[in-house]
Amino acid sequence: MSCKISRRSFLKVSGCLMLGSAVSGLLCGAGDPAEGGAAVPTVGGLRVNYVRAFAKDYGNNFRQMEIHLNIENTNSSAAYFNQENFVPTLGNSRYGGEFTFTGLSKWNGSRYVQDVQLKAGETQTISYSCKLQPEDLSAGLRTVDPAPWNLTLLYGGQRQTFTGYLLPDHYSTEYTAGPVESTVLPSVGGIVLSGFWSSDFLTQIPSYSLPIYFTMQNSNDTAAQLPFRGVAENGDVLDNFTIRMDGQPRNHYRLYACTHTSRFTPEEKGHLETLQPQEICFAETGISLTKDEYSTLYTTGHTLEITFSYGDESVTVRGNTRTGIFEAI
Repeated sequence: MSCKISRRSFLKVSGCLMLGSAVSGLLCGAGDPAEGGAAVPTVGGLRVNYVRAFAKDYGNNFRQMEIHLNIENTNSSAAYFNQENFVPTLGNSRYGGEFTFTGLSKWNGSRYVQDVQLKAGETQTISYSCKLQPEDLSAGLRTVDPAPWNLTLLYGGQRQTFTGYLLPDHYSTEYTAGPVESTVLPSVGGIVLSGFWSSDFLTQIPSYSLPIYFTMQNSNDTAAQLPFRGVAENGDVLDNFTIRMDGQPRNHYRLYACTHTSRFTPEEKGHLETLQPQEICFAETGISLTKDEYSTLYTTGHTLEITFSYGDESVTVRGNTRTGIFEAI
């Protein structure tokens, strides 16, 4: 198996549990037989062969963690990676938002390049990197009770989390792989939402916001209308979404269709009001934050509940900004 059991006593126990869960969840993704007759699960058709991590303080107030995933694309079409396909944490803090994500790259056989496409059948290493706070790097590298790193890969309506420990001055290659889980919500009037991921945004004014990204698919044979119906007296947008944070209703902004920048980060490309038959769209909604809420997004975290309604049906997903994990409720 590509999943390796860590030398830490904590991971010796949890690794066995995770390994059992991963094997029992093979219906979530196809896999080829591996040694011992077991099968390696895939995440949306991606098989992760191994993972390694490295973190260092480079000076000048710059600390970075890199996580490399050797991935085989077993799909019949190309796979593309972007910022929202990864959720990293170190200790008690989540990383990889707007101001800590530093890049994605791919090994081309001699060096890392700004190309994150895997062709059908291709196997290559994808590198993910993010900036770290000094206290988290120290916690990850301390010799007694070090803080673990985690990386969740989200792709094709599924996710899998990898966990390990950093080592000083060289890559760590020991990790555990959690079970493959679905991120697809129940269909709502033929519209299926999946792959929820939240980020952060700060302007120079300053103003603070929490953008929420996800994939929408219209599985109907007719167009789905998602109209903007104006603004309520309390300032909330009237559309197909409602959002609560920490149990309280929050005003959200209009639904956007999104694309990606050359840095593989989400970019708005216009309001989204119609999904054509069978169309799949990367979309965004979100809420404004106070300064205090913004400063605790990735440390103490906040609970989000997003409800999508269409016709007479609705579904609610709940997530936490610190873990970055969303579940249907």
